[in-house]
Amino acid sequence: MKRSLGKTLYAVLAIMIVAGLLLSGCAKAEPAPAVPSTPDQPSPSDPKPSTAPAPEPAPYVWPKTLTVSSQGPESVGYPLDVAWSTALAEGTGMEVRLVSETDATTSYTWIRQGRLDLGFFEFGQGQSLEGTTTWATRDLGPWQMRLWWPHGKGGRGYAVRGDSGLEKPSDLKPGVRVIYHDFIGPMGRMFGEAIVAWAGLKSEDVEWIPANSIAATSTLLMEGKGDVVVGWPSSPQWLEVEASPHGLAWLTLDAKAEPEAAARFTTVDASADFGLMVLGVPSARNVPMIVTIPSMCTAADRDVELVYNLVKWMDENHDAYKDKHPYCEAMTLDTMMELAEIEFVPLHDGVIQYLTEKGLWTADHQKRQDANIALMTSYVDAYAEAIAKADAADIKVVPTNEDWLKLWEDYKVEKGLAKFALWKTFP
Repeated sequence: MKRSLGKTLYAVLAIMIVAGLLLSGCAKAEPAPAVPSTPDQPSPSDPKPSTAPAPEPAPYVWPKTLTVSSQGPESVGYPLDVAWSTALAEGTGMEVRLVSETDATTSYTWIRQGRLDLGFFEFGQGQSLEGTTTWATRDLGPWQMRLWWPHGKGGRGYAVRGDSGLEKPSDLKPGVRVIYHDFIGPMGRMFGEAIVAWAGLKSEDVEWIPANSIAATSTLLMEGKGDVVVGWPSSPQWLEVEASPHGLAWLTLDAKAEPEAAARFTTVDASADFGLMVLGVPSARNVPMIVTIPSMCTAADRDVELVYNLVKWMDENHDAYKDKHPYCEAMTLDTMMELAEIEFVPLHDGVIQYLTEKGLWTADHQKRQDANIALMTSYVDAYAEAIAKADAADIKVVPTNEDWLKLWEDYKVEKGLAKFALWKTFP
């Protein structure tokens, strides 16, 4: 029995020794090569990529109130502003307040001071930024204005009575009676000065007839109390003049045929570009006049997010207001891009953000923007320096002080400041 047990133990021990040797050999074997992971095939230890969509950005919270400067109720601009601002208010829930003001100097002062958010910008563009005449005050003059959206497309011309025999600016002779918009400040006289310059006359060669309202400008012409006046053919008042016994006609402003005369005009009115009129009363159709893209402005430091969302809303919701007024049809992104190419006033950063997002902002646009900002900043800095010089010399900074006006004009020459003028196209 003992002998059998011994044999058994011996057999078990032998089996254990053999198994140990086998296991030892397996431990020394090379492991199988690991399969390398790739970006498209994450390793089993990496977390699985998330398939959940990115969270939507929080919707923009519009301010409770937006204040917008507009022209007087008699103007073409006022019903246009009513049209788009009503749609904006309904679409965003904001209260959009229109502040009717015929004097652009007041409107710009309030926008600059932050009392108004937005405003209309066309009249006296060059004069306002260059600080000439009535603009040469401490509160006005050059300032960091920015454009944010087009105010439609339009134009203006110079109306005469249909039987006057006046057909082109050169027909204006010394003693001609020029009606001007006395109620809108220096811009009203500026329009008259521009056509006088085209005609090759001087201010003292003509008789100036003041009009105290928009309605008065056409009435004075219709009644024969003046010979020529600037007018916007889309304004309903010209229908009455056209139907009157003497009829209505418009001076032909053919800039291609008279380039030197047109250059004299644009020296006075930097906002002018020329083309055929396609809007307004029948007598104005296809007559070479001044074509414009009026625009809306704000201060450079106005909130970028607000301006961006205004531009975005105006673009994406054009159908909500395009039929509310004839000019609304042209308040589009395409027209905004035209402004970006030809305007000398810089665009607001909120506009650029939106155009960049849409893939429309190019290096050429940025180069033009930089040039516009540089010129405007040069004017702003020089104006502040000129005011300091005037204060040091005890010269009152008021537009009626000839000493101040001369100091500022001389300083612009000394600093080599170029005049503001529309660009034509990209190089």
